[in-house]
Parts: sequence; C-alpha cells; structure tokens
Amino acid sequence: MKNYIDKLREKVGHQNIILNFAVGIIFNSEGKILLQKRGDSQKWGLPGGAVELDESFDETVQREVFEETGLKIKIKKLLGVYSGKKYQEIIKNGDMYQPVVTAFYVVIVGGEQKLTDNNETLSLEYLSRDELPEIHNKQHEDMISDALNNDSGIWK
Repeated sequence: MKNYIDKLREKVGHQNIILNFAVGIIFNSEGKILLQKRGDSQKWGLPGGAVELDESFDETVQREVFEETGLKIKIKKLLGVYSGKKYQEIIKNGDMYQPVVTAFYVVIVGGEQKLTDNNETLSLEYLSRDELPEIHNKQHEDMISDALNNDSGIWK
C-alpha cells in the first residue's frame, strides 16, 4: 500500500505542502548523541521520519527509530517543535515541503542497534559536539544543537 505522502503527492504534484515528522534523540553514557548517516542525502541527522495517517507523534518516533536503527525506545521528554518557512525544503525530485518536526528525548528499552535493509540508514554513530560531521539540513542542525545544550520546551 502506498504511504500517505505518496498518495498526497499524486494529487498535488510538487507544490509546497506541510508535512509532519518526529525524531528521537538518543544519548549514550558518555553524553554522545546518536546520529544516522542518511541514504537520501549522504549527510547526518537524527533518526525519525514522517507521521502516517492514524499515527501519533509518539507512535511515529517509536516506529521510525526502530526502522532506522533496530532500537526500541521509550519517550523520556519533549525537546521541542521545529517549524516555519526557514526550514522549507525542495528535494531532488522537485517536491517542496515545509516540515513540522516534533523532537523527543528517548531512551533505549530493547532491540539491537543495526543497519536495516532499506538503505535509509548508511551508518549509525554516537558523536560528541566536537565530532559532528556535515548535518542533513538546518532543522537537524538546530535540533542537535539544542539537544547537546540539554534544552527542552523549544519551539522554533
């Protein structure tokens, strides 16, 4: 079955739309943040993805983190909500969207960290602020920076 975004794109083409996403922020015992090298951009970001119909943000972050990392997680608290024109994107195929991302601090409760077969994740690494590579986009940069500052209750 086609997902919600594919169905929506069949109707609206490449025009700008609002899409909702949820991401998980995972720290290890050394205070390093788990980043995912993404298959789409070859850059690094937080694990997470788009909200599907009939799904809540917390269900999305649990599903997406598992799909992209093999880890089962539980939400600890809200980092924040990131939205607005400044985060607008145009992807390689010409689709435009303005994201609304809800970012959660999460803890691992099971699973096994591993790369999945879907090519969404090329690598997974825990990194410190000084080790950060090129980040996927401005939104991920802001979320990672806020998380490394131990912020919460953010809205941008």
